[in-house]
Amino acid sequence: FIMTYAGRYADAVRLLQRAMRLSPRYPDWYRWTLARAHRLSGDCERAIAILARADGDDGGSIAPAVELAAAYAQCGRVREAKAVSLAVLNSTPDFSSLVWTAIPPYRNPDDTAAECALLVKAGLPA
Repeated sequence: FIMTYAGRYADAVRLLQRAMRLSPRYPDWYRWTLARAHRLSGDCERAIAILARADGDDGGSIAPAVELAAAYAQCGRVREAKAVSLAVLNSTPDFSSLVWTAIPPYRNPDDTAAECALLVKAGLPA
C-alpha cells in the first residue's frame, strides 16, 4: 500500500501478487490496493477489471469504490465514475478529495494534486 504513495507501482504489483499467491484467503485491501497500483501505473482498465469482479464484501470500507471511481475517470468513463461517486457520497456524505489524498501523503506532491483532480473529475467534492 505504501509503495503506491512512494511511486513504486511495479514493486507494489509484484509484492501484492506474491502475497495473494501465498495467502489465497487474503484481506480485501490486497485486491483494491492491487487495482490502485495498476491504475497509478497507467493501466486503468486492469484496475477496473479487478474492482468490478469484487464480491462486494469490502468490510465497510469506501476505498474500493473510491478507487473504482478514480479508475473510471482516468479511463475517460466519466458517467460510470459519477455513478460510483454517487454511491460513495450516499454512504459518506462528508467525503472530501482533499482529505482523501492528504493522508498518507504522496512522496511527489504533484501526485497528490493529480489524484485529487481525478477524484473531482469522477464527481467527488474537493
